Amino acid sequence: MGKWGAAMLAACAGAALCACGGSEDSRTDGVRGADWTLTIVSPKHGTLQRGKAIVNVAVTGPAAAHGQVPDFDIGYFVDGELVYRSHEPHAELPLERGSYELRVDGIDHDGLVLPRVVGDEVSIEVGTPLQRVGVDIPTDFPPIRSRRPDVQVQTPTAPAGELPALPRTPQL
Repeated sequence: MGKWGAAMLAACAGAALCACGGSEDSRTDGVRGADWTLTIVSPKHGTLQRGKAIVNVAVTGPAAAHGQVPDFDIGYFVDGELVYRSHEPHAELPLERGSYELRVDGIDHDGLVLPRVVGDEVSIEVGTPLQRVGVDIPTDFPPIRSRRPDVQVQTPTAPAGELPALPRTPQL
């Protein structure tokens, strides 16, 4: 390889190191130096929740691997605002209908985010909670017939405004 080839190889290697950022990348050092990692297990990013967000958090990291107990609270943030704090990795957050950024971080007793704990964030949609509504079944409804000859279907009959008691369906 000539001297021009060696110079080009050195220039390409230098450019690649600059593009990667080397070990000076603060995010890499922050994650590498963290004792704890909080990961939102549910809800998943982009999911629709009904009336509230039920949040489950996995607590991992080198400190957890060595059997240490977390000495911090988990801060539950909605759109950047601390709305709940707990030592437990589970929370139910009642939310109005809309789009939200949900974040968890390790916080100290003053509510300040701890740099030794890596948090997590997801985007969620909250919709209207499901509601039960009354249904009027007309009494002159045609009989229901099964396509299978071994199954007999009973047509419920009840006075207007009342629903007949239905047999319980076994849970699968």
